[in-house]
Amino acid sequence: MKVNAHLDTNKLSEISEQAARAEALGFDSLALAELTLDPFLCSLLAAEHTRNAGIKTAIAVAFPRSPMT
Repeated sequence: MKVNAHLDTNKLSEISEQAARAEALGFDSLALAELTLDPFLCSLLAAEHTRNAGIKTAIAVAFPRSPMT
């Protein structure tokens, strides 16, 4: 069984610490939702501070996005 952790994306400065802590605790993957910040930017920060954890977006709204994003 794989266990997923949902990271709090309210503060960009805390994403890297949360991701590293979740991986150290043994979570297999990390989910980031588009609640206040861009989930793709948060995913990038999480990927930089983990080695083996899978990273996915929980919600990423496509319609209001510009193709340039």
